[in-house]
Amino acid sequence: MVLPEAIRTIRTAEAVILTQMVAMAREHMFVPARDVETVHAATINERVARLTGELTEDAETYPRLAAYIADLDKDGLVPLADRRLALRRPATVPRGVIERLPATAANTPGAEKVAAAWVWLDATPGRPAGGPHPRMAPRTVLAFDEGLNPEGRLALRDWWRHHLDTAEIATGDPATSGRGGAVTRHVS
Repeated sequence: MVLPEAIRTIRTAEAVILTQMVAMAREHMFVPARDVETVHAATINERVARLTGELTEDAETYPRLAAYIADLDKDGLVPLADRRLALRRPATVPRGVIERLPATAANTPGAEKVAAAWVWLDATPGRPAGGPHPRMAPRTVLAFDEGLNPEGRLALRDWWRHHLDTAEIATGDPATSGRGGAVTRHVS
């Protein structure tokens, strides 16, 4: 799913706050938002820096961040860099998977390519720019997403998880499996 700009700004600000909290706990030092940019792939612009300050002062921020931390503690870190590497290559999703999708999504012009772009965004929480179709219009992927039902989303997720497992078998590298777990190398 392509996140609207406002949501991306909020998520980036929350990531900055979490990074600052971890730095404070581990290093006993405050890390300014601008310095956090070296850790994250996201750009810390003026809006993000301002929102970071506002969220830090908002008491409702901390229960939400605690929930994120609980999820990380339970699931571990997902090796996004390895997922991105493995999912950058497939330019299309196989026709057999597309046939299992609802008609609205399956009948999208170029459905195999749009599904590959959707898979990239779903599996890597990244931007289209790094995926197999960097110039695809976000509205095309959004329209495809709107045509999916929960079963269709599960079918596409099953496909990309299987693809990652196959990549792991081919390379012998468990980091490319994308399952998270104890593997924490190449996290971005």
